[in-house]
Amino acid sequence: MGAFDGISVALSGLHAQRRAMDTAAQNVANANTVGYTRQRVSLTAVGASTVPAVWSTPSSAAGGVAVSGVLRVQDSILTTASREAHALQSNLSASADALGSIESLFAEPSDNGLATQLSALWSSFHDVANQPSDPAVRSQVLQRATVVTDWLNQASSQLTSQASATTATVGTLLTQVNTTAHQLADLNVAILRAGQSGESTNELADQRDQLALKLSEMVGGTSTTDASGNINVRIGGSELVAGSTVRELSLVSSGGLALVKWSQDGSAATIPSGQIGGLVDAVNTTIPAWSAKLDSLAANLAGQVNALHQSGYDLNGSLGGPLFTGTTAATIKVAISDPRAIAASGVAPTAGVPSLDAKVADALGSLGGSVTSPDSVYRQLVSDLGIAAQSSTTRVGTQSGIAANIDNSAAAVSGVSIDEEMTNIITFQRAYEAAGRVLTAVDATLDTLINHTGLVGRA
Repeated sequence: MGAFDGISVALSGLHAQRRAMDTAAQNVANANTVGYTRQRVSLTAVGASTVPAVWSTPSSAAGGVAVSGVLRVQDSILTTASREAHALQSNLSASADALGSIESLFAEPSDNGLATQLSALWSSFHDVANQPSDPAVRSQVLQRATVVTDWLNQASSQLTSQASATTATVGTLLTQVNTTAHQLADLNVAILRAGQSGESTNELADQRDQLALKLSEMVGGTSTTDASGNINVRIGGSELVAGSTVRELSLVSSGGLALVKWSQDGSAATIPSGQIGGLVDAVNTTIPAWSAKLDSLAANLAGQVNALHQSGYDLNGSLGGPLFTGTTAATIKVAISDPRAIAASGVAPTAGVPSLDAKVADALGSLGGSVTSPDSVYRQLVSDLGIAAQSSTTRVGTQSGIAANIDNSAAAVSGVSIDEEMTNIITFQRAYEAAGRVLTAVDATLDTLINHTGLVGRA
């Protein structure tokens, strides 16, 4: 080692340890910053050149230390697993919220629920059987039948409104997806340029990872890193972001369905997971399925009541007509307005005189007790809905736990530990002080050599 080599070695140590302390300070400053990945200085020993000069030979002694880079401490496998876990959690949460909203429409058990209204309707038929000649009692049948049909109409309308509101939410989220995708593509470009100019890209990479996670939560995007360091995002096998290029998504509402398409060519886009996947499934599958069950209930009610009612005779001696019109929850209505037109008698009029027999009224009042009654159909519907909603909520809780465990594992690798950073700062500080002591010692040695021995002058 030459007389001045020690200065170079000590100086490299000062620079390296100072850079390490600065990095540790950056970690401490961002200990509570969401999405921040802790950084670590990569130090490399400087040795002899692998390509020596033609007319000289390098010193065999070590040449100090160099900072080869500042790395983000991250487990790529855990990062990918976290995105997938959050995508599924968002998907399940959207589905659970949709089922919860549907369940709230039925409000059972409740004094205002359909079960109570159906029971009141059957009771009013029994009242007619007890007082077949009283028009007021017959009016009560029409009033309670109207309450039942109004409830079915309103429930159907609310399901339609829920589907429309959910579709609107999908449209809003797709706008956010397009914006986020453009931001991620811009960061791809910025990180590539910064890396080429030798600038630090760690903080930009943290922002980009947060955007990739956001896309996963919204559309279940799968992120991969290419050879240039760009993050590319694919959904359903098609590229949403490829380097600096973005393919935008748009919403097409057709026939009550929410269809997500690629804006450029109008082809269908598959949303495998994420919040939008759950919402689209709610609009296209979940809500129509429960709406169909409600329609089936309305058809069952109209069919059974009308069949019995049309077999009886009213107070005018005429054969009974349909009590209800319409076969869906949205269209069912009470078909008659005259209380005398309630067909309660099972006996035809004699010599033009209506019978006050109550056989049909009794049969109508007993409908609620049969196994295939509207009440039974409704109870099964409410039971199935409750089970589906509870099961969906359970899946959300389970997936939330899985996502939290993965996040904790990822945080153990990339999160900032104040205790660890304080220990590192002390370590780097002592190394910095030691490098300073080396520089002082070399300075004293050179001072002795130059000023007290005269060897340099004679040389």
